[in-house]
Amino acid sequence: MTIRRIARIVLHSDRLQMGKVSRKGKPFYQHLRKCYGGDLATYQERLRGILNECKRASTDLVILPACAVLHTDPGQLDEVRGWARDLRWVATGCLRMSPDGEDEFSEFWNSGTLQIAPFRANRHVSALMDDIPVVMAQSSTIRGVYRDPRSSEYRLALDLGHGQYGGRYTQTLRALERRGMQVILSFWRDMNRNPAYRWYEGSFLSSQGRVETSVGDWIDLLFLDSEHVMLS
Repeated sequence: MTIRRIARIVLHSDRLQMGKVSRKGKPFYQHLRKCYGGDLATYQERLRGILNECKRASTDLVILPACAVLHTDPGQLDEVRGWARDLRWVATGCLRMSPDGEDEFSEFWNSGTLQIAPFRANRHVSALMDDIPVVMAQSSTIRGVYRDPRSSEYRLALDLGHGQYGGRYTQTLRALERRGMQVILSFWRDMNRNPAYRWYEGSFLSSQGRVETSVGDWIDLLFLDSEHVMLS
């Protein structure tokens, strides 16, 4: 088996004007807590609906943004992993909210089972996803991939973003594409604003349409020409 159908998730910050909020660290965490922490069950049902839609679309890989899996204890995180049992691969950001503060990390699942150790924003990680070498990072940490001596080996670069950036960030993603990687960015989009870019126009990725949920989340369905990716 190999990766063909991909779902890139863009979460709609329906109660969060991100243009007025720092996307880095504690200010971002606190706003997510303020917006969704008081009704976490409703937010988690939103995630469950997204994963179910990805199952219906028979996706091989789902990419969720940074901090997508909000939870207050390990049991809640386990429950979300359980919803992904029928999905082959999921890369997602997580944010644990406790009385002592917030803890951000990311995970990579195969059929709902953790495949590598949870990773944080200070490093990128690599894995073999079926027969495709993949590298993952949180947000701007993706720039470290460019300096990685193994970067020419990677075929997919998954960027679990907090938001959509421009300038040097955009240049980094394009530079990775020039090295032969297919770059996919998932992120939170600003309330009532459309993103300025389409991030999945790599040589071997094509759009198969977009599903928009009732709260404005986007499920971008992509097709990966994986045979050509491995030959590039």
